[in-house]
Amino acid sequence: MSSYDEPYSGAIEGRVLFAGKPLPGAYVYLYHSVEDDLKGQGYRMSAPTDADGYFAFDGLTASTYFISARKRQDGGRVGPVRADDYFGVYPENPLLVRSGTSLQIAIETVRKLKEEQASETFTGLAGPILKGEIVDTLGRPVAGMHLFAYTERVIGHKRPAALSSPTLVDGRFELRLPESGEYYIGARQFYGDSPAPGEMFGMYDESADHGLLVEMEQPIKELRIVVEPITLN
Repeated sequence: MSSYDEPYSGAIEGRVLFAGKPLPGAYVYLYHSVEDDLKGQGYRMSAPTDADGYFAFDGLTASTYFISARKRQDGGRVGPVRADDYFGVYPENPLLVRSGTSLQIAIETVRKLKEEQASETFTGLAGPILKGEIVDTLGRPVAGMHLFAYTERVIGHKRPAALSSPTLVDGRFELRLPESGEYYIGARQFYGDSPAPGEMFGMYDESADHGLLVEMEQPIKELRIVVEPITLN
């Protein structure tokens, strides 16, 4: 936070990132509430981010704001987020802006996975469904998280048996599994390499080995996965 030269309004500035690197051409959106799931143009929309991923809002009324960022491959400012587009939600929403201050933030994005069969979302599966929410250690929903399910305890670099689309602002997920059986469940922010320091990550903790036996005929069980940033010990 730094001082802002207009005593009756405030400002927000920062960078949009993907995998820790600047994301140019992204739009940042301000909303007064989450009633519309942070969709549409919102209260204010930034200019496209520059080569450093930089954006800025000035002359803001002192208030709380919900913030998201998107970069569409077609360059559009509004519209649905499609496969290979980028989106992110500021993890500390809502952000309080005070008069006479300028806030500096960073928004990490994820890339939406392809939705056709045989892609990373593994749609078209016919097994049981997992539903629930992903939250941080304070119980707040976390956006941009993927729920994953492996059939072996040691997940390593193997491809999961099923992987959800990124969560939205409510932290909710729904994941269809390929078949009944025991799965090892967790959630992570990115998909690809092993989880890295700073990435949000967590495992299903209602069993010692993070395993869950799922049968097709059983009622859908609501899961709650707690995630936190990975740290080096």
